[in-house]
Amino acid sequence: MSKHFILTLSAALCLTTAHAQLAGSYVSRTIAGVFPLGDGGPATSAILETPQAVVADSSGTIYIADAGNGVIRKVSRGIISTVAGYTGYISDLKLDSSGNLYLAGGNNVFKLTSAGKVTTVAGNGTSGTYTGDGGPAINAGFSGAYAIALDSTGNLYICDSGNNAIRKVTPDGIIRTIAGGKGKGFAGDNGPASAAALNYPRHIALDGAGNIYINDYNNNRIRKIALDGTITTIAGNNICCNIQDGAPATNVYLVTGPVTTDSLGNVYVYDIVTSRIRVIAPNGIIQAFAGDGTEGFAGDGSSATLAHFSGVTGLGMDPNNNLYVVDGNNERVRMINSVGSIATVAGRAHFSGDGGAATAATLHRPQGTVTGTDGSIYFTDTANHRVRKIGTDGKITTIAGTGDLGFSGDGGPATQATMSFPDALAIDSTNNLYVIDQKQLRVRKITPTGTISTVAGNGTLAYSTDTRGALQSGFAYLTGIAVDSSGNLYLSENLYNKIKKVTPAGSMSTYAGTGGAPIGTPAFSGDGQAATQAGFGYPSALTVDKGGNLYITDSIGTRIRKVDATTGIVTTIAGTGGCCYSGDEGKATSARIDPYGLTVDAAGGIFFTDPLGIRYIRPDGSITRVSGSSSDFGFAGDDESAGPATLYNYPYGIALNSAGEIIVADTDNSRIRKLQPNDATRMDVVSGNNQTGTTGTALNPIIVKITGKAGAPAGGVNVTFAVTSGTADLSLKTVATDATGQAGITATPTKAGTLTITATAGAFTAKFTATITDPVIVPPPPPADSPVISQGGIGQNGFSVPPVQTISTGAITTIYGSNFMAAGSAVQINAVAGGQLSSKFAGVCVTVGGVRAPIFAVATTQITVAIPTLSPGAVPVQVLRNCDDSANQLKSNVITVNAQASSPEFLYLQANANGQNPVAAVSATDGAFIGTEGSIPGANLHPAKSGDILVVYALGLGATSPAQQDGVPAPGIANAALPVNVTIGGVQLAATDILYAGVSPSYIGLYQINLRVPAGVAAGNQPMLLTVGSNQSPTGGYLTVE
Repeated sequence: MSKHFILTLSAALCLTTAHAQLAGSYVSRTIAGVFPLGDGGPATSAILETPQAVVADSSGTIYIADAGNGVIRKVSRGIISTVAGYTGYISDLKLDSSGNLYLAGGNNVFKLTSAGKVTTVAGNGTSGTYTGDGGPAINAGFSGAYAIALDSTGNLYICDSGNNAIRKVTPDGIIRTIAGGKGKGFAGDNGPASAAALNYPRHIALDGAGNIYINDYNNNRIRKIALDGTITTIAGNNICCNIQDGAPATNVYLVTGPVTTDSLGNVYVYDIVTSRIRVIAPNGIIQAFAGDGTEGFAGDGSSATLAHFSGVTGLGMDPNNNLYVVDGNNERVRMINSVGSIATVAGRAHFSGDGGAATAATLHRPQGTVTGTDGSIYFTDTANHRVRKIGTDGKITTIAGTGDLGFSGDGGPATQATMSFPDALAIDSTNNLYVIDQKQLRVRKITPTGTISTVAGNGTLAYSTDTRGALQSGFAYLTGIAVDSSGNLYLSENLYNKIKKVTPAGSMSTYAGTGGAPIGTPAFSGDGQAATQAGFGYPSALTVDKGGNLYITDSIGTRIRKVDATTGIVTTIAGTGGCCYSGDEGKATSARIDPYGLTVDAAGGIFFTDPLGIRYIRPDGSITRVSGSSSDFGFAGDDESAGPATLYNYPYGIALNSAGEIIVADTDNSRIRKLQPNDATRMDVVSGNNQTGTTGTALNPIIVKITGKAGAPAGGVNVTFAVTSGTADLSLKTVATDATGQAGITATPTKAGTLTITATAGAFTAKFTATITDPVIVPPPPPADSPVISQGGIGQNGFSVPPVQTISTGAITTIYGSNFMAAGSAVQINAVAGGQLSSKFAGVCVTVGGVRAPIFAVATTQITVAIPTLSPGAVPVQVLRNCDDSANQLKSNVITVNAQASSPEFLYLQANANGQNPVAAVSATDGAFIGTEGSIPGANLHPAKSGDILVVYALGLGATSPAQQDGVPAPGIANAALPVNVTIGGVQLAATDILYAGVSPSYIGLYQINLRVPAGVAAGNQPMLLTVGSNQSPTGGYLTVE
């Protein structure tokens, strides 16, 4: 079931509110970037994010694994929509002849039916295992089910990438290995595939005859498994660097990407080396099929041979031999038709907004960020190949880069230069910007007047040579940059495991790192020694403090290290060498970290990003999380206290401005975010002042609210409560404000008189007063009468006329009578506690067939319960008051009711005396209730129409699969065990129009039917009937149709 089909009806049940988490002392706001998906509009206007795979059917409908957005998307007749959402990562998808989608994700393969039902077809969900051959595929262990293929007889083939194996699941669900699985390597050509060695197979395809083609990724080859099980290499030889066309494919060097086939026996592969799609003909000759060898984006509307691609992640062929290309870095799906012309069919550039408000602009994976002396913010719009600026007026402009990949423009305007994935940034005291032009292996300088030049790197991938100087040297991948007050640059040469220092004159020296032994080998060593004698593991982000001390992100070592400017000695200031997110509020050197970007504040503290947010190393050496969860990725928390509820998605760059605001490049959310300090500026009384009370009884809660200087509630502020006159017991003495800025306690007076309680937070105080008296002693009431259940007083809660007076497993049912509690007692509402609704509440129990039923609420004249699991038949019901108190327990009369396998009944938006009631139905498209507009004051209603997807709420569908535990909120979807049929206006819904019928997740006793309104239903209030098994709902319900 797609998450897009699960809705909630807020009026149906009352839910308990979770305790708010403590927030930080900042407020989070997005200052640049929006991300409109574009569903319902032209696919070429939609935004895709790291799309991974595509599949097309014979009608031209395509499905896309839009991995970065966590959805499966469908393009039909040029219009894009979302058909399913997911957590995790989907890397491949395929379509079977019945229209079912198979999805490869993590360590599982899933099946998504056209009705929206999801099942697991392979994988037990464990990571890194290689188990299960010969048994059910759902019990098998994988180490990355990266890619899949289907044949015409229903066999499923899986690239078990980390286990270096190809595995096959037959239609009966049994799995076995058909190639590899013997450890990584290259061996076995011309022999049985089951004895061969593979090295991280990542893509797989079949031809029309059933031959299997594998991208043997780390062997840089395409290999074929013939029908007789023999494996051969058909392309690639792993010997650099012959890339010629027109030669036998086995003589050519390839770095293999996705692979697919056509109906003519040709095999297509994306060659990462040449940025081309190449084709291997049946005679074994390789030719360029698409792309001119230039990485980038170009060529739409012309011959595919002139196109530019960047980071192709998927290929798919439709039955008409149209080739679909997932152009990953360009965030598009493109199609090459049978005559060789290329066009985009889904996705667009993630770039817009220059000259307007930055909050309305689109960005593409920004990485580096710095602030200027005037308050401007600069960032690398990395996948847009630009450097952009957010002015103090909030408007965004491009200051470097045209958006095309390349290297050009030195000596001229930076806006006319080309760059290739710029990432880390640094800024000096005169506002010169230094940017790592990542793929060009250079450092480029942008002056305040807008001129660009190269200050380090000759564009060659090679270990740097100090004697050549920075400008004439190659580099082995640059990942970090910083500049000190003298204008010296510091560069992380990632693959050389060294930090380089470049003077303003251009001379270069090694500042830290030995380079490894052998050269290029990452290592951790040397703390307490000269930094030049220390080992590093792929050093990355850098920053320099006002004293010239250099801080280094030691990536493989998962540490942050410091090089003292005076002594040159290196030490670790954070991290143990273990990943990832533990140790907050302890010593930073004892914490587990996963550092990305970092910056230093005026006090010498270090802010750094990790995949989940922002942490801070205090000057005293302790560590804390400033913002972000310790476990969850996502995007949430704007304009709220920046605490653990604020979600990020691999933020990278981080900077501080003069106001103490934290600027963060939230990379995979494609946004720039700002954390504004929100120190307390005001304390207000929320509730609890001027009360009256009695000794020994708790007063109403005493609550204050703290507002910060950002104008938002200030979370995480400690408030101290103290009794300043009178006497009372306080529930707590110190409470931290929650995300709403509120903190509160309860007080129980112990002496009559005037009680004063004072709340204090820093310089702010608030006083609460109460007048306390001793309680009036009331003689005990006479013994309570026994409870009585009325004849015919047991009925289901749907309010049909006449009521449904049968019961079934899981049904919400009310028992009417008298003396269920003492006269005058207030209604008692139960709440889920410890994950379950209790079956003893307010001293009352209800037995149904001898089993205690979970209780929702108790009043003197009625009790609402959830019927426990039971079998059909005559069932006795009894109420017990003072339950389990043998000396005082009172029992009601016993009423026998008829239990059925189901007792279906719709919930209604209104309960009318004539029994004609509008069913509780919600549009899955806009969340509006279904009904006649204006018929319910204040409600958002509109009629349904043919084809609408609705969520209809009901009771009494009976048992489910999987079964529900009595009194426990439904943990997820579970289908009704009995067949479910629905008619609207006399038109019976087809099975395919009932998308889901079962429990409503997170509720007890509530069911929902997700359905599609069929064609042929007349306009007006049409009677609606629900049949579950052999039982039918009352006839009074109707659905308004236009």
